[in-house]
Amino acid sequence: MADKCLQIERNPAAHSIGWMPSEDVAPLKPHVVVVGLNHKTASLELRERLAFHKEELPQALSRLRGRAGEGVILSTCNRVEVYATAQDPNELSGNIRGFLSDYHEVHWEEIEPSLYEFSDAEAARHLFQVAGGLDSMVVGEWQIRDQIRKGLAASAKSSAGALPTTLCHLFQGALRAGQRIRESASRDKTASSIGDAAVSLVRREMGYKDRFNVLVIGAGAVGETVAVGLGRDSATKLVIANRTISHGKALAHQVGGKAVSLEQLGSSLYDADVVVSAGDSPGFILTWQMVQAAIAGSQNDTLLIDLGVPRNIDPLVGGLDGVRLYDIDELAGQSPGNVTSEDEARLEAEEIIDEELDRFLVWWHSLEAVTMIKKLKQHAESVRQQELSRSRRKLTGLAPEQLEHIDVLTRSIVNKLLHHPITSLKEEAARSGLMLSGRDLPVSPHPEGIPEELLR
Repeated sequence: MADKCLQIERNPAAHSIGWMPSEDVAPLKPHVVVVGLNHKTASLELRERLAFHKEELPQALSRLRGRAGEGVILSTCNRVEVYATAQDPNELSGNIRGFLSDYHEVHWEEIEPSLYEFSDAEAARHLFQVAGGLDSMVVGEWQIRDQIRKGLAASAKSSAGALPTTLCHLFQGALRAGQRIRESASRDKTASSIGDAAVSLVRREMGYKDRFNVLVIGAGAVGETVAVGLGRDSATKLVIANRTISHGKALAHQVGGKAVSLEQLGSSLYDADVVVSAGDSPGFILTWQMVQAAIAGSQNDTLLIDLGVPRNIDPLVGGLDGVRLYDIDELAGQSPGNVTSEDEARLEAEEIIDEELDRFLVWWHSLEAVTMIKKLKQHAESVRQQELSRSRRKLTGLAPEQLEHIDVLTRSIVNKLLHHPITSLKEEAARSGLMLSGRDLPVSPHPEGIPEELLR
């Protein structure tokens, strides 16, 4: 199931609306619900209290399963969101809220004012906007798509093949929308990320110096963006600190820098004019004592940028003399220099989102028709069998091949009689799905919204 949930990204042939991750999943039309908070609704302090560290995701997903069923947890520097499906959206919403409160041992009254909730079409649109970077702190952020993919993969693995079909389809559509938006932004040179914002801030703050030393903590996607961005500037000398030293060395080789382990942070911190921390850690990587010892006696100011959620740098460090500390929320107003024509890029991204949302809603709404069509076929077959049984008692003396011919004939008649109503149900399901997205598009007389194997 984990492979199939991600297959639609890699296999263009699987992009048709009718493709299903699992033919064994019951064709019901559940409600989709997302409950979460982000940088717009919640403080950094609250977001880091509710953040899910990657190493605890299996346990968290297991707890979620017991409370709200199978779901997907999306935890990034900007947001914490839980996606799930159920027949009762109100009950599901309450279960997700209870899960967030109980798991993190934070009273619900502290969380409730910052939470938002979307369901069905609005939930889908929200996720597609997130995947396209339109709901990020840095508009157009491209790294969010990889974070969504990892969240989906973790959930698919944890579910052991039981992740709901609707969630698979929803996230596949979001990933596809994000990829299309990323490709469009790359062509227009409007792609950006929180790492790009950090690079922009460093260049502005340190532009007065002929040369300065930079320590980048973390060799993941964000750390790489920072290192590559600053590595283009001949004024910088780069050191990469990472928990896994081999990853740090690979990035250091790429940018012409030096790699150290986290245990060697002390000496590197002492030499650094700029520190950008993008590590993945549940606790502080740089404590007040470490920074205070490193800058003792220094005549130069030190710029520290903390991109972690939870934070990598103790906030008390900002009170030290000669230290300028920025956390991730303080980067919200930083605009990377390569972002141009942002309004035009947003409009194009929204058009892509509308197209992918249409595809998902047509498929999702078609699930309602699946059940109706199956019941219609089952009733017609029951009537056919009853009439055949009654007729056979009167048609004595017929050879087996003649009885087989009658069976084939009646089956053909029933199929022809059902063809028009079934086609109408498919068309109406597709039309209703498009109406949910608020778009008036023509419906094909042979809609692809319903996979035939589900109608058997």
